[in-house]
Amino acid sequence: MKDRLMETVQAEATKRERAFDPAQRWKVLQETITWTEQQLRPEERRNRPRLPLQLMVAMSRGRE
Repeated sequence: MKDRLMETVQAEATKRERAFDPAQRWKVLQETITWTEQQLRPEERRNRPRLPLQLMVAMSRGRE
């Protein structure tokens, strides 16, 4: 029973992937990453600009 369910899930995922244009999939993926990073605090974001040490210390004290 479990194997049959897994086969069905895999078949549906494959069908969904074939229906999705690769360029559109890439665009959606990039938009999702951008949106997710915007939800993070600035100090948690990737590729963030370096902050001055005083600002970093002030931010860490604000969390305590």
